[in-house]
Amino acid sequence: MKNKFLKKIFAFTLVSTATLLGQAAPPEALANSSTKEKTVVGDKPVPKSSFSVPAKPADGHDPFFPMSDRLFATKTAPKQTPTTAGASLVFNGLSGTSEHRLAMINGYTFAEGEEASVNTSTGRQRVRLVELKGQLAVVEVAGERRELHFQDH
Repeated sequence: MKNKFLKKIFAFTLVSTATLLGQAAPPEALANSSTKEKTVVGDKPVPKSSFSVPAKPADGHDPFFPMSDRLFATKTAPKQTPTTAGASLVFNGLSGTSEHRLAMINGYTFAEGEEASVNTSTGRQRVRLVELKGQLAVVEVAGERRELHFQDH
């Protein structure tokens, strides 16, 4: 059964290739077509395309969203670089053994001396846990030391 199917595919491929080759133009016809005179549209050069964003609705619109006014929205001032003074750090929890205490600050678990980048209200900040004393965590953010108190809810 499989052998009969392969023979049919081979025969079909052979017939279709022969048909395509029979329809191809002979090389002499191709040579003659290249020597024919080519028509010239004109002496003018082809114009270059140029694209620009319109400044006001009268200048144009977005072709994909013609009713949108997002092209004409006023640009906002760039964001100021956040300072570490306003970065909010929250002492979320305590864990680990009495020999190896761990503190969770802004959802990230720290061991003493460990440093990591955490999300704060002013963006990602590099935080280092300096010391862990009972319910108090001493952290360092950009060279500034802070004390965070854990308040069990």
